[in-house]
Amino acid sequence: MGREALEDIQRHKSDIELNSSKCFIYRDGKFKECLWSEVMVGDFCLVKDNDVFPADLILLNSSIEGGVCFIETSSLDGEKNLKPKNSMPETIPWVKDNDAVRILGRIECIHPDPDLYKFEGTIYSEGGSDNKKVLLSSK
Repeated sequence: MGREALEDIQRHKSDIELNSSKCFIYRDGKFKECLWSEVMVGDFCLVKDNDVFPADLILLNSSIEGGVCFIETSSLDGEKNLKPKNSMPETIPWVKDNDAVRILGRIECIHPDPDLYKFEGTIYSEGGSDNKKVLLSSK
């Protein structure tokens, strides 16, 4: 029990540290530097190369051709290999050049689930809907 309490305390300290780290949130027509603790549901976040993010995100676009990114989930499942994630072709025009967000749809999903690999949601866009393009948090 003592070991579990110590692990909980360490996890709590780590959460506080990560939530105090900087990120970029789209506000007032541009991406502004903020703290992860200031991110709210529905915010557009800019994640840069090698950034750690403490929340589940939906990949809308990437700087790699075709909206592809690679994430490491070692803090979730212990695997250090990079996993490819693809954005939907319909969402790529929503975010361009790290400074322009144009919303052409909406996202509906269930509340957080303890199952790390479960996500139920739908992206509604002009081109239809798809619920397979979720980017799970690495923390």
